[in-house]
Amino acid sequence: MLRKVTLSIHEVEANDILAEDIFSEYRLLAKKDLVLTERIIALLKLRKVDELSVYLPSDSVRVVHDLSAQRTREYEDLFAPLIEKRRSCG
Repeated sequence: MLRKVTLSIHEVEANDILAEDIFSEYRLLAKKDLVLTERIIALLKLRKVDELSVYLPSDSVRVVHDLSAQRTREYEDLFAPLIEKRRSCG
């Protein structure tokens, strides 16, 4: 089964499949479902694309580096004290 993950441009590999369209300065650079090649990855780096959403197998070791999941955990950690405070007051 495939899972959508967000990876750094430096972690994507040839044959990864884009999970979202990529835009830069309102211009479409690459369409969803495109199979990435080394050349496309190099061109995206030149366009200053920092991260991409790609589909990876759920059991892939690379899923560990999912930036979107990392950000979610960071936000949860940031807001946890506020949520606890609200629960104890209500």
